Amino acid sequence: MGQGELAAKAGTPLSHIEHYESGAWRAPADTLVRLADALQAPLNELLKAI
Repeated sequence: MGQGELAAKAGTPLSHIEHYESGAWRAPADTLVRLADALQAPLNELLKAI
């Protein structure tokens, strides 16, 4: 899934996804939940990557 599709599915601006992926910003907890839902992945999998 591309960043644009992820942003749309998670209801998050694309620029925020870019910052989260690059490590420039840390995603807030509510955003992590939406990202996990959009990726159809368990939240703990996203947290392992941090």
